[in-house]
Amino acid sequence: MIGARPDRLSGWWILAAYALLVLPAILAGGGGSSQAADFREYHLLEIQRLAGGWPRPELRDSLTSTTPGFHLLMSIGWKLGLGVTGLRLLASLAGLAAWWVVWRVACRWLPERTAAWVSAPVALSPYLLGAAVWSTTEALAVALAAGLMGAAFVMRPAAGTAAASGVLGAGAVLVRQILLWASVP
Repeated sequence: MIGARPDRLSGWWILAAYALLVLPAILAGGGGSSQAADFREYHLLEIQRLAGGWPRPELRDSLTSTTPGFHLLMSIGWKLGLGVTGLRLLASLAGLAAWWVVWRVACRWLPERTAAWVSAPVALSPYLLGAAVWSTTEALAVALAAGLMGAAFVMRPAAGTAAASGVLGAGAVLVRQILLWASVP
């Protein structure tokens, strides 16, 4: 509820639960899921290909069927020497951001603890968790789309809101072109 006494502890519970689910899977290194195969066979190769082209990466003839935003960002991490585990840890931050944004938007209308429970299905979704663990595009795309929806639902209409929404919408489309619908708000 608006004006309800904040329960900051629920935010820490969200962070702890997410870390307990994601970090061991990243640090274990293996995996046989479809997202693991996508990462090894497409996303990692595209990240490495783009990293080799800096400062002018070649955006044509992508090895993936997505727009290049995610891979461009991750190629910077590869170029800086993060390696596979580092890339996966970096991508996990996008999954955390997706969950956090949904939680904070829910906090607009619900007490923080209730909002944490309401937002938990987003964070616990195999779709989002797999993307966070395996450094695929979906976690960042969901984070950007959630941010855009949050701006549309929570912020007052103003020039700054419109600019932030435009950046988030463009970012979502640059990561996953299928998220063009998110630009509507």
